[in-house]
Amino acid sequence: LLAAAVAVSFASCTTTSRTMREPNSLVKFEKDDFIFSDQVDGTAKEIKVLGIDWSRLLKKESGYIGDKSAVTSAKIPVVGSMIATDKVGNYALYNMMIDNPGYDVAFYPKYAYKVRRPAIGIGFIVKITEVKATARLAKITLSEDQNDD
Repeated sequence: LLAAAVAVSFASCTTTSRTMREPNSLVKFEKDDFIFSDQVDGTAKEIKVLGIDWSRLLKKESGYIGDKSAVTSAKIPVVGSMIATDKVGNYALYNMMIDNPGYDVAFYPKYAYKVRRPAIGIGFIVKITEVKATARLAKITLSEDQNDD
């Protein structure tokens, strides 16, 4: 019994990770470099049954830019906190950008979550999450110096 306990304690998993720092890229903008929209919003809904979002399980939705490169929520330029607490918030931000084309960046998005658990309040059986993302979008304008080139 003692030998088994010693064997189990020495048989462990090891995780090694390495990271590299990204270069510090800084682009300086002024408020006058943007044309701002009014507040706009986007919504997303996720229904999980037994912990799985069955509607997105076998379907991938993505947008494309001219060269057919996929647009994902990770590629949406956001000033402020982009990180939503889960994927549904990112879906709402993505839908906001798709519903309001022609803008280059989203400023300070806010998220409003509504979570329902209709099956006796147990979220593992059925969990419905609705998210509304609200932000101001902006277009980058060219300065007079850039227009002359």
